[in-house]
Amino acid sequence: LASSPHIREIIRNLMVNRLIPVLDKVAASPGGAINVLPITQGIIFDCTSAFAFGIPLSLNFVLDAEARTKWLEQFAVAFPTDQSSFWLREHPVLTKYLCMLGIPLVSNEMAPARREFESWALPKVDSAEEVLKKRDRGEIIEAGTLPVLYDAIRTDMAKFQAGAQKAGFKMTESERRELASECLDHIGKCLQHTHD
Repeated sequence: LASSPHIREIIRNLMVNRLIPVLDKVAASPGGAINVLPITQGIIFDCTSAFAFGIPLSLNFVLDAEARTKWLEQFAVAFPTDQSSFWLREHPVLTKYLCMLGIPLVSNEMAPARREFESWALPKVDSAEEVLKKRDRGEIIEAGTLPVLYDAIRTDMAKFQAGAQKAGFKMTESERRELASECLDHIGKCLQHTHD
């Protein structure tokens, strides 16, 4: 990882441009104390989203506490960690039909919350795709702007297209949604690990 200029720039940017200003502000405050859990969550989300989509498309939760709080609250609704997550994970079809019959195993707010996250991720996929098209045309991509995770998932997906080369990848709408879902899934797993 340390040999990648993109990963090095993500870490440098996160520390120098985001974390140090927050810590300087805390150090200069009369109390000089802060709850580190939200800051840690912000670091993890910012780093993972930058890894997924590149720094320009990443979250900025270290500096934007209000956005971080809203995201975490909405994420808990969209991807619950209670009993409903068991039903969704282990019996998705049964869960769907029981909900249609008026026996909800999950909250009514979950589907709209998930759509909101999908609405966030889909434009990121489109923008990440533009970065990769520039790279494939031979343009220089600045360190930290390459969507490393997106590129890896997209490359694997392209291998399954008959005879498709990386530069000739033609994304369907279904694949676009799958790419968004995969990247969002990686970012979301960070939240689960901060609570474990």
